[in-house]
Amino acid sequence: MKTLHHVPFFVAIAALVMALSCCGGSPTDPETNGGDPTGEEFDLASVQSALDALLDADSLYLDVMASQDMESAAQAALALLNGNASVLKAGVGPDSTVWAFFRNGLLVTIYELERNFSGGGMPRSAPAVPRGERGGGEAVGAAVVMTPFAHEFGDASELQVARMLDTCFGSAELGTQVFSNHDVTVEKVGQVLASGPGVLLYSSHGCIVPQDTTDAFDWVALVTGESYSSEQMGTRIVTIYPGGAAAPGQNREIVVVAHKGRHYLGVTPAFIASHANFDQLEGTDYNGCKSLVYACCCYSGHPGSYLPEAFINAGVDKYCGWTNTVNPGFASNLQIEFFKNATDTFNICEAWDEIDNVTDPWNGAILQPYQSPLSAPMMIRAQMLFTKDGADLHGYSVGVAIDDGVTMVSCFAGE
Repeated sequence: MKTLHHVPFFVAIAALVMALSCCGGSPTDPETNGGDPTGEEFDLASVQSALDALLDADSLYLDVMASQDMESAAQAALALLNGNASVLKAGVGPDSTVWAFFRNGLLVTIYELERNFSGGGMPRSAPAVPRGERGGGEAVGAAVVMTPFAHEFGDASELQVARMLDTCFGSAELGTQVFSNHDVTVEKVGQVLASGPGVLLYSSHGCIVPQDTTDAFDWVALVTGESYSSEQMGTRIVTIYPGGAAAPGQNREIVVVAHKGRHYLGVTPAFIASHANFDQLEGTDYNGCKSLVYACCCYSGHPGSYLPEAFINAGVDKYCGWTNTVNPGFASNLQIEFFKNATDTFNICEAWDEIDNVTDPWNGAILQPYQSPLSAPMMIRAQMLFTKDGADLHGYSVGVAIDDGVTMVSCFAGE
């Protein structure tokens, strides 16, 4: 597995643009992976102008979709963007999503996919919260659940998974954490990825975007819960890119997503490659097992999207994602089934084998597993807190490992 070396998160963000501007390509050709032929500055005025244009296109998209269909809506939004002098290139992607590269370097997309909600039903939000801290704070748990769109889809299934995981990662310092809605910021995602938790469940929107202006749809952006007005988002993006935007080229870490009349920030495989490190804790005794990332998002397991590869290269041992758009009710039920199996046995592969059906009967999406070739054995990382006579025994934890198919449990003193 690949071990990554990281600078602090805020330093990495500050250095992002200059790293991006070093990508290959002719400095004068807008169709290559580098260069800005217009010299348009990346400042607050240009960013807010681009965001306003994006919301205008999104508003038109929604209006046309209400009376016609998504394909017509996408073409109308595309025509509006192509008529904007600040747009370098725009196009229509899978499922009638619309993308655009602005001349100041911003990559944006309109994501108004109408999922088929029939059959599975919508989960309702549940009030119960696991013992681990929910949102806020700087510590990151051994297991992390992130639900940026709990306000849209509900989070009952994610909280159920969190309660299951909390039985495995039960210490106060390394328990399960849940981050929802606007708590799922770019910084928080980066912090979680850099900490390399044993389990990460990321349940959100996912959309396919091109890496560059060649129209190759080989990236999937995971949408965060970070959403602001045009003015606030403009300031936010200029803060993220303090040295100016990258010229059109590869390795953008951030994409702006227009969804239901709001701006959101999404993170790309380049962001994951820059910030994730899931190998760093495997040398400790209780983390001598393996890591799991379960991305419950449309296209998160799309073949060739670079998203699975980014996580695997960052040290993740088992990655699961959907190959296409997925019914949220079906996806919610399946993630509960998977994590129930995983927390019952601690065996990731065994939990996967026990799933009856990984194909969405409504949309045809498949929950696709990806596995590091160096990841055997596949026991989930675990630390359990023992309790005796009502008192927590913080000095002891339990390690679960597997050797030649035989599960072994051992207790050892904590530090």
